[in-house]
Formats: sequence, C-alpha cells, structure tokens
Amino acid sequence: MQRVLIMYRVKAGKMQDFWKFSREIDQPLVNRQEGVHGFEVFEITGSDKGKAEVDIVESILVDSWEKWQEIQARPDMKANGANWGKVGDETSIKILIGKKIE
Repeated sequence: MQRVLIMYRVKAGKMQDFWKFSREIDQPLVNRQEGVHGFEVFEITGSDKGKAEVDIVESILVDSWEKWQEIQARPDMKANGANWGKVGDETSIKILIGKKIE
C-alpha cells in the first residue's frame, strides 16, 4: 500500500464552499472507490515557520500510485475534479507518494 499526500491552497474566499464540497461530495466519493483504504482531509491552521504554504492536506491510503491514477481516470472522479476546480487552486498542488516504514 501507498500513502498519497495532496497539498494545495483553496481559492480566496472559498474555504466555506470547500468544506461543504469536501464533506458532502469529495470524501464520500473517494472513500467508496475500490482500491482506496482511507481518505482524510485536513485544513491547515498553522505552521512553525509563519504562514503555511498550503491550506489543505489530503491523506489517501491506496493500493498503489498506479491504482490511484486509474481511480482518478474514472468518469465520476473526473467530474469530481472539475467540481474541485471551483474551490481549489490548481496552480498550488503538490503531491507526495510514500509508504509506511514498518
């Protein structure tokens, strides 16, 4: 299994809209995808270095990075991405891929 961490900014003035989208649409959809074993979304409220570079961190536990890419290509997920674009800043996306050290 792999952990995918997606970090980004929310468009100015859209945080309340983001919360609604995340809770009502994004989280339920992603959590029911085959190959996803966990999906959590965090609003970043502070940093030890002043203002944080991102507003949101998504933590997704998936079978593999390749599986995550397949999931994102599904029609329902593509439509979800278009809705995300109304509240999320595409230019700020950063993605990290990792695995748990056991």
